[in-house]
Amino acid sequence: MEIKFNNFPKELHDSDWYSPHKLSYKRPFLVRLVEVSIPPVFRSSREFVGAERISIPFATDLYLWVFNWRAIDGVEDVIAFVWDTPRRTFLVDFRAETFLNVIREIYTEKIDFKKHSSAYLALYFETGAVRRKKQSLALSLDEVRRPENIEQERWNDMLERVSGNDEPVILDREREALYQVSSGYKKGFLPSIEYKLLMEDCVFPQPKTPGTVAGLDQPWCASMLHQLDIPSSERRAENNKESQRALKNLKNWRPSDSEAGAEEVLQESLKNFERRFSERRWIDIWPAEEDALRDEARELFSYINERCLDYHIPDAWTQLPWADDIGDELRVLRKTLSFYNGHSHYEIIDRRGGYPRRTEMLFAIADSEVPEGVDRLIPLNGMSATLHKLNAAYKLNLNSTTAAEYLDFFCDMVHGDEGLFHIVESIDDAKWRCHSKDQRDVLSDTIRPIRIWPVSDPDKSFMVADAFLIYSDKFFHTCFHVYPDGSVAMDDDTPVMGRLCMVPELFTTKTHFLLRLPHDFVLP
Repeated sequence: MEIKFNNFPKELHDSDWYSPHKLSYKRPFLVRLVEVSIPPVFRSSREFVGAERISIPFATDLYLWVFNWRAIDGVEDVIAFVWDTPRRTFLVDFRAETFLNVIREIYTEKIDFKKHSSAYLALYFETGAVRRKKQSLALSLDEVRRPENIEQERWNDMLERVSGNDEPVILDREREALYQVSSGYKKGFLPSIEYKLLMEDCVFPQPKTPGTVAGLDQPWCASMLHQLDIPSSERRAENNKESQRALKNLKNWRPSDSEAGAEEVLQESLKNFERRFSERRWIDIWPAEEDALRDEARELFSYINERCLDYHIPDAWTQLPWADDIGDELRVLRKTLSFYNGHSHYEIIDRRGGYPRRTEMLFAIADSEVPEGVDRLIPLNGMSATLHKLNAAYKLNLNSTTAAEYLDFFCDMVHGDEGLFHIVESIDDAKWRCHSKDQRDVLSDTIRPIRIWPVSDPDKSFMVADAFLIYSDKFFHTCFHVYPDGSVAMDDDTPVMGRLCMVPELFTTKTHFLLRLPHDFVLP
């Protein structure tokens, strides 16, 4: 069974059909993406019969997947859409801006949109927000049935007036109107949709369609594309010049209350960075070859299984993590911390569902030195209060050696409205979303490790540190005051570069496991 859309132009019909077996074999990730996102109760009344891959003639390396289910016991057929780009695969969330963002991902001025205007409009109205406004597209007036309340003579007059125009039309049942639609073009921009009212006193009955679109009654687990403009090469070069001027002014920066030389402090920070990189590196404990690491993973997951409260995929942890059929879809990393004796830092990445999920936590294996009253498992939820309570329990007392490692950890585990405060100590630390050679060239010669500055007044109860930091899509030079108890204050931040091609990161319910603490758990 293959569902074809009557309002899709022929060029979109030339597509590939995948049976359930072939799709599960060729693209298992797509199957999981849809199955995890559509409620099981919704799927239980339907039989999955396959998917159609539609190539987009006006956008290279972009596909639209249409998943089809056959009705059981009189239930209507159902379909679901998936956009698939080289860098991103996600479910359609039926917003017009999402469609435009998808096209913008691979858009270039070389593409002739005028040649494929019908395909562009068909995809826009099939996967955009207009679906929720009870609008639908017909490629020509010949496909529109005359409403019963409109006399045949008047209908013929209207058809004659627009007979020389082959532009598609919109049936708007919410406004009870009929529109003619076209695409407006402007060099360097995506086509804009333009409307012309044809008849406003029509009453169009709902057409009988072969399928119902799944997912409109629930929030999809699709990620929003990061908004990026496409500046000209001249503007990009000018922005880089401004960034270079800002970086040049920071080259000999030092805090006002320190008399140390910048070069001397930099050399010390490089040594400390190399030492931290070699001694405090991430280690894969799952999958792993060593029995000791596998035992550590078993201990961690046994403890999580007792305490995990996950509202999105309740069965995520019921399957043992060392089962043979999981492979490398589940990854667990661990890094020891110099400022906490008992707890280590763990990161878990689970790709078994449709949306890859990531969680950060502190965990202390058995027989570790954990302060009294502190749980072995501490979820890291992006809030600084969690770390402040733990610092008090450990009676944290930082020094010039451990302060840089702690500051890097603290900023990565605290987030604001637009993401994490991610310290960048080398060009490879930046989580680049796509290749941006201009930006990398400007920043690569300037980025340096965290510098801890000796303070002139020994009676001051803080250390001064400076570092380069990414927040949202902006690059900053920042100055911190780091106190012995683990408190951190940002004294100054200087913006250096904006609109970076970075991956925005947030702790959200889509990516973070929710771990339940016992009722009597109180940090001192």
